[in-house]
Amino acid sequence: MIINQWYVAAEVADLTAAAPLKVRIMGFDFALFRDPQGVAHCISDTCVHRGASLGLGRMEGGCVECPYHGWRFDGAGEVTRIPSLPADVRIPARARVDSYPVIERYGWVWVFLGDLPEARRPPLPAFPEYDAAANW
Repeated sequence: MIINQWYVAAEVADLTAAAPLKVRIMGFDFALFRDPQGVAHCISDTCVHRGASLGLGRMEGGCVECPYHGWRFDGAGEVTRIPSLPADVRIPARARVDSYPVIERYGWVWVFLGDLPEARRPPLPAFPEYDAAANW
């Protein structure tokens, strides 16, 4: 895989707030989803608890809920709920998965796979014919 590049992950129309969407980009699996405000997110597909596919989970409270033990992950990849922990117990900071920047443009969901800070990321490829033809 070429790192530090933007990749098309899905069509905008395929991404809803009803369920996460499991996608594979360059041989790696990711879970795409929308939060209640309609913002698109991309996180690693593998739950840190037992390795279940988050893309096969469900949406609950704006988070992806793992189908195995119900751990919930927000758009930043942080665990927001572990059902087996009492409510007053703090969730460990290491309980998280990687998250990736997302841009919706030209009718596609683009995901940046790499580690460059935002100021150093390359721009999305330009498609002037799409800009002229539609208002994405």
